Amino acid sequence: CFSNFFTDTILQKITKESNLYASQHQKNWVDTTIQEWKYFFSMVISLSLMNINVALGQIWSKNWQTRIEGICERFPRDRFVDITRSITHHPKFKSPF
Repeated sequence: CFSNFFTDTILQKITKESNLYASQHQKNWVDTTIQEWKYFFSMVISLSLMNINVALGQIWSKNWQTRIEGICERFPRDRFVDITRSITHHPKFKSPF
């Protein structure tokens, strides 16, 4: 179901454009990969479906009541923030739809 919305073509464009943007606007940027975007979007979608009442930053806290271990293992907080900042929509990007 996920790949119906996020095809490899779309993920390749997101990866390319976001890496280009981030490399120009963020210090010490490490390029993302298609696999990392799959994890990122899956995590964001999962969080939106979970009925949790915590601030996003609390997911990475040491407090066992708010920490979500599966997310913490996959994404360090700083990497999640960097990826969030790298998302861009370039004016020349043409939607495949």
